[in-house]
Amino acid sequence: MAAAGRKGAKRRDGRKPSLDKPQLLLIDWLDTASPESSEWKDVDTDTLDGVARVKSTGYLAYKDKTQLIIVQTVSCDGGFFGELAIPRGCITKITRLKYGK
Repeated sequence: MAAAGRKGAKRRDGRKPSLDKPQLLLIDWLDTASPESSEWKDVDTDTLDGVARVKSTGYLAYKDKTQLIIVQTVSCDGGFFGELAIPRGCITKITRLKYGK
């Protein structure tokens, strides 16, 4: 059975993601936000939405000075699925989660 995701995938720098001993993380980060409507607002009465505070969990697949990439699922034969790249400047907190017994 083929692994889910991109088995054999490489990062932009040519190296494989590191998923041999996956670290499970909870990442608090700031994401861009857009208002639900695109109509004009009144500067005196309407509010700005600002950024969205987000929490994401996943297995650490890659990190460098500019980004952290987590994946949703890791298969037993090294495949992965559901990647999310988060810019380092948007991350407010990283918590390493422990596996239950």
